[in-house]
Amino acid sequence: MAFFDRVKEAGIKGLDKAKDLGEQAKLNVQKEKVQIRIKDTYCEIGKAMAEKYPELLQQYFAEEAAAIAQAKEEIVKLEEQLAALKAE
Repeated sequence: MAFFDRVKEAGIKGLDKAKDLGEQAKLNVQKEKVQIRIKDTYCEIGKAMAEKYPELLQQYFAEEAAAIAQAKEEIVKLEEQLAALKAE
């Protein structure tokens, strides 16, 4: 009987540990979602500021502004390629 009691106790501990791990995973997912919301909000603020004050963007973030401009040009080229494929 003592053997079965130890097996039962180990099983209960295992279940408790699994529940704890599941709860930790759920909390980590929720935390990640909040962090993504924060990042997205900062991104929107940065975009709005860059559009409202382009001279400051060039003054303080010239390298990043150039990278954005280059990426926008690349998007235009890709859209032209897509349009050409659709027209065929």
